[in-house]
Amino acid sequence: MGKKKNLQEAISYEELMYIEEKKLGGAKFEYLDAFKNQLKMQTSIKVDIKCKNDKQKQFLKQLKDNTKEIVIGCGSAGCGKSFVSLSYALKALKDSDYEKIVMIIPTAPAGGKDMELGLLKGTMEDKTQPFLEADKDTVKKILKLSGTQDYETIANSLMNSGKIQYEFVNFLLGKTIDNAVILINEAEQYTKENMRLILTRMGENTKVIITGDSRQVNRRDIVNKKSESGLDFVANNLISLDEVAVTEFSEEDIVRNPLITKILKIFDK
Repeated sequence: MGKKKNLQEAISYEELMYIEEKKLGGAKFEYLDAFKNQLKMQTSIKVDIKCKNDKQKQFLKQLKDNTKEIVIGCGSAGCGKSFVSLSYALKALKDSDYEKIVMIIPTAPAGGKDMELGLLKGTMEDKTQPFLEADKDTVKKILKLSGTQDYETIANSLMNSGKIQYEFVNFLLGKTIDNAVILINEAEQYTKENMRLILTRMGENTKVIITGDSRQVNRRDIVNKKSESGLDFVANNLISLDEVAVTEFSEEDIVRNPLITKILKIFDK
């Protein structure tokens, strides 16, 4: 997979605007304004990925490896799997390696069926809002830690411009996703058949990142062994493919809060 040059390295912002205005002949101002906003956003982003331990370094190395089209990070909560994968995706987006980030949303409620809130009213945008807000906070944190100026505005722009998109697994059938980093977080909530559907949506120039922790599964059919875990299946079986890499995180790799390690040891007794 060939990489495009970073816009900042290839040509200056002023030169790009001059070329675009010449192409349009001073017309189509609405398009030109959108182009300006997108270009400003992309050239303003800074993403500095700093790994906190060897496992994160291994995971990031696999993400950067262009021969690995599917990268899996599985293991304990708090190891930074989602943080590193989203940081990589933002950096790849900035460098124009991909056109967008696509987040696959699990519809299994965190509290399980007994604690679910029922039907979420509203449009598709309304239904994705709880997931969007959580990810927006992570994007803001990544940009802020990287020294991006006006990181809150840029995070909002990424979400609102379609550079970061959301897809429910329920509505993926028949779709092909091209030129994208596909993030499958909380992958423990997917069955083997769910994972088959998601992975077969891969189109041209895509990298799929799968992260999760089998101990946090809430799906009753998986918990009751009526369905096979999609996360366990891909981690155990796709590793035989040259295009796939797997990093297994353990409690020793937890970086979010040291107390999590102590808590997990008590819960796992």
